[in-house]
Amino acid sequence: MESTINAACRDTVALDDMLARLDDQALVLTVNKRLAAWLTRNQGERQAEDVWETPDILPLHGWLLSLYEELLTRGEQ
Repeated sequence: MESTINAACRDTVALDDMLARLDDQALVLTVNKRLAAWLTRNQGERQAEDVWETPDILPLHGWLLSLYEELLTRGEQ
């Protein structure tokens, strides 16, 4: 997956810009569960519909664990 954030703005991304990218089913990795939960809540508040697809906002550690578990289920280590 190619990043849509150019090199000049990799250090900071505006919250609205990042949440807008979630509409394109982007993956957002955070430093901890608390930030992931906060971003998920903010994304939910932006929705106009009663039901929407849960965005991929994950803490880095959780994402790495999910990749590891996926490799284990495939039989790769």
